[in-house]
Amino acid sequence: MKMRVAFVIPISEDVEKLVQSIPRAEGKPYLFSGQGKTGVMRANAIRTRLHGMGYEHITRHGFRSSFRDWAGECTHYPREVCEMALAHDERDQTEGAYSRSDLLDKRRALMTD
Repeated sequence: MKMRVAFVIPISEDVEKLVQSIPRAEGKPYLFSGQGKTGVMRANAIRTRLHGMGYEHITRHGFRSSFRDWAGECTHYPREVCEMALAHDERDQTEGAYSRSDLLDKRRALMTD
């Protein structure tokens, strides 16, 4: 997370159905539980899993970069909506003081697409 604050992520109905279908580990509050005492997935868990599947050159950042390329090249969503979808808040202090929206409805449409 670049913004370091709580961030609402809109998901489509299809993603909601998929998430609801994923079996949960008994007694764990997380969708993707970690192995440690806290139950939180470690930061490198996705990288480790991808490498274990033989994808040595795939990175977590690559997923985000691919999304940003797709959103910029294949959609007509404004740049600020695409950046906010990645939790990038690039507004300067003055602009941020006047623009307080998290663009949730526009991000929901982007994420549905």
